[in-house]
Amino acid sequence: MQLSSLLAQGSLVQPVFTDHARVENVKLRMEPFGSQFCLLQHAEFGNLRIAPNGRKVHFAEGARGKWARFLLEDGDTPDRFRFKSFGHHEDGRNIYLTAAVDGTASLQFAASEGPGCEFTILPMDSPYVDAHGTHSALVPEPPPLQVTDEMKRSLVRDGYLVLRGAVQPELVDDALRTINAQLGKGPAAWDEADEEGKAQLGGGVRQSRAIMNLLYRSPAFAVAEQLLGRTSRPTGSQIALRFPDPPDKSRTRPPKATEQWHIDGMQKHHQSPFQLLCGVALSSQPDNDFGNLGVYPGAHVKVFDAVKQQRSLRERGVEESTALQDPWLGHRPILAEEATQMRVQPGDVIFAHQKLPHRICLNRSPHVRYQVYFRLSAVGYEPNACLGGDVW
Repeated sequence: MQLSSLLAQGSLVQPVFTDHARVENVKLRMEPFGSQFCLLQHAEFGNLRIAPNGRKVHFAEGARGKWARFLLEDGDTPDRFRFKSFGHHEDGRNIYLTAAVDGTASLQFAASEGPGCEFTILPMDSPYVDAHGTHSALVPEPPPLQVTDEMKRSLVRDGYLVLRGAVQPELVDDALRTINAQLGKGPAAWDEADEEGKAQLGGGVRQSRAIMNLLYRSPAFAVAEQLLGRTSRPTGSQIALRFPDPPDKSRTRPPKATEQWHIDGMQKHHQSPFQLLCGVALSSQPDNDFGNLGVYPGAHVKVFDAVKQQRSLRERGVEESTALQDPWLGHRPILAEEATQMRVQPGDVIFAHQKLPHRICLNRSPHVRYQVYFRLSAVGYEPNACLGGDVW
């Protein structure tokens, strides 16, 4: 296939299947390299490259060797084509570039020994290309939600912020359908337990489009970026189901003790795996003990100071056995107040500082509590970085 005939139409490349979906990270430019080969360039990440093992696909700044070169092969129609790895072709292997859209609506590339997927040129005068040469949204943008100064003050003071009805009802319904369809598979619905011994809902639900849409098709992610700045895009979630206690136990079980709280990642030495917890309610929690998220308003400041103290001790040298027995190294805060239970409705979003102590409250109701959590950080965030003088 003649590269010149294609490049005359434009140089933005997209997989054929993305025609009717909003896809991030689709800005690939095809650059001719000699008379036979082409390079695939991303404006931010460099040139796309298939590793010599024929499995790993990644971007590398300045890569122009044989593993970053591609041959064009005809597709099923005149305007379609496939990218065949030149380096592997030279070594006697047929390795093609393929692509898929993940749960965050981002384009992910992979390598295939089959024919791979078809690509096409998106002309620069296409209505789906904006003035900067990037793919525009064919699905409506999430509705805007502006974070006010009062919201920011509330988050700084209390360590959490609740946005009522922020997620559209149709997104909530699709997420519930996806979860319940998986639950209907019985024992086969669950994956093996995670590192904390908790069973995880399987079937790819945690990374599914319906679940990730709660973050990316609602205002939630845009709100997070107003709080954190440019934010890394998670590709998975936590499906948090709280099943009701049986009748006798639900009436007689004593409340949880005040000291029954945690912060996510507190067993890790840095105790700082992310910055902001984002929870989306999928079920009604109109009163206490519906499996609510319980938080300790304002205690994120005390916990932040405790994390700094234990990290300081670790830097001076601590026996591993001591740290395993008590990750706080004697500095776990004592909280005097009872947890405040978040009374939420489907579509409400809770943002909480990672250092805000919290817990899952009892579920004395007759209903399953459905919640989805995303863990967010600013681009470039380093969990092991030195903690500053202020919790924010």
